[in-house]
Amino acid sequence: MNDQSGTAQLRFLEETAIRLRQNGFTVEPIEDHHLPVCWEKGRLCRVSGKGSVLYRQECVDVPGAQDALQAVIDTAKMTSEYMAILEYGDSGIRPAAQGKRSHW
Repeated sequence: MNDQSGTAQLRFLEETAIRLRQNGFTVEPIEDHHLPVCWEKGRLCRVSGKGSVLYRQECVDVPGAQDALQAVIDTAKMTSEYMAILEYGDSGIRPAAQGKRSHW
């Protein structure tokens, strides 16, 4: 990963952390280009610097956790989209939206 890409990923994670805190989630410090996200009393998932949301099935098997996970996915996707707009402006060139869901 080059420095510019790494910087963009960290900026994305920092922006995502702000939005998630505003939505009532607790986020832990960024580690290894991943943002750990907690909901209620435990870790719900991690957001990667590339926009993927990684989770363990047992973390989302409790009531309400699926909705919380979807809120994290939506937040990551929206953050990725607006950062792309800011970065690329009106050039018409847009990277594919991230916000993918996958197990870790």
